[in-house]
Amino acid sequence: MVMFKFPLSPIFPRGKLIALVFWFMVGQVQSQIMEIPKNSTTNSRDQDIFLKTEIIPEILYVQAQFVYIMRVYSHKAIKCGRFFEPNNEPLDCDHASELNIKQANIQKLGEIRNFTDQYQGRTYKIREQRYAIFPEISGHLEIPSITFRGHICDGTCNSILNPPEKIEQHFPARQLNIQPKPSQFPDNVWWLPAQNFTLNEAWSLNSPNFIVGESITLTLTMQAKGLISAQLPKLLPQNLEGINFYPASPQFKNRFEENWLISQKQQQINLVLKKPGNYTLPEIKIPWWDTIKQQRRYAILPARLIHVSTEKYFPIDLSRVNLWFWISISLGMVWIITLIAWWRRRKPSSVAMMQTDSTQLQNIRMARKAVKQACEQNNPQLVKQALLKWATIRWDKIPIHNLAHIASQLDDTKACAELRKLDRVLYAPQEVVWKGKAFWQVMSKYKDKTSLTGKVKNSPLPELYPEN
Repeated sequence: MVMFKFPLSPIFPRGKLIALVFWFMVGQVQSQIMEIPKNSTTNSRDQDIFLKTEIIPEILYVQAQFVYIMRVYSHKAIKCGRFFEPNNEPLDCDHASELNIKQANIQKLGEIRNFTDQYQGRTYKIREQRYAIFPEISGHLEIPSITFRGHICDGTCNSILNPPEKIEQHFPARQLNIQPKPSQFPDNVWWLPAQNFTLNEAWSLNSPNFIVGESITLTLTMQAKGLISAQLPKLLPQNLEGINFYPASPQFKNRFEENWLISQKQQQINLVLKKPGNYTLPEIKIPWWDTIKQQRRYAILPARLIHVSTEKYFPIDLSRVNLWFWISISLGMVWIITLIAWWRRRKPSSVAMMQTDSTQLQNIRMARKAVKQACEQNNPQLVKQALLKWATIRWDKIPIHNLAHIASQLDDTKACAELRKLDRVLYAPQEVVWKGKAFWQVMSKYKDKTSLTGKVKNSPLPELYPEN
């Protein structure tokens, strides 16, 4: 309190009156910068500055995200505002400090937003700060008091005649009630309170028909809105007789979209098929609590039927290569017709034909040696490259792009089966033991469909596969 001393004189009463008037004026100025009523539902139409808080949604659950919003309304422009807890004021303008609440995870949703809006028919300048809060326990939760400090002014604040006015407002502490897991939610399952929850699957192979020994990857993806990814459940499938499941380490992702946390957990599971037969993968049903509609819901993946066969039930002309098979056949027929027409028209000498055959046979022998060498090295990738080179020379008028195209030109079941095994080895997700010597023993004895002149052969081709 300011104290005034006046000399004893006849005018002392007047001095006392002046002092009282001055003290009253100081009190009025101080009252203008003191805390304005903090009720979050302020209805006064005459306040130049007031505060509001908002919590979304209205009903709060343990572990479920909610958003805490603080707003400062002012008729005058606000400069250099700061939201902070006591003794933790940010140094920079238009920043907010982190919020600390016991037994809750908190994420500051950006820095202060500045905008203009209407409230009860009047236009206000608004400063807003938001926090995402994840309560860890149910029951009582207190949001601490927050201080807002800044400057207000009319027009330009740096004018000498219009200096900015310091303001300090205080958001009161908020007492919240956090709901526990509802009784309607099943016991002994993961508690998943979210605004939305989805479960999806993806397979490395789209076909429902598989082969013994193949390894297939099933990817399960869970996504939730308003929930941390670490809270998403574990999926531990049980082995079936004939199929083993090997789950990999899950992958977690968290991102904010429009103030709400979008979390994701991705689980890859490798299926190893051990026995032929029909198998039903059981339904996956995950309960979750809809915090918007206040009800229990389920994310469901229906049961899936898969068929596992041995190799003999799947000839080389699978549907995957069926289109190329018929294209190859068509091109082969067109090539044969064209060759016959060209032969009749040109009728090259027997000497020229022998020279052409001799050159091509020599190239085929060299390519065949490369295949044998790759087999001796037990290198399936080199074997594939050598086979494609050999086949390109052998059938130079037919497009050869993969092992299936080579198999379509062969009439030997064992050779086709070995090509199929080689193709699975090349594209298996894990390393598979493969014996090049056994592959070569089969491939070196097959009978192809035609000789170089187009005549059908009924015996192995010694000129293509000499023993040296």
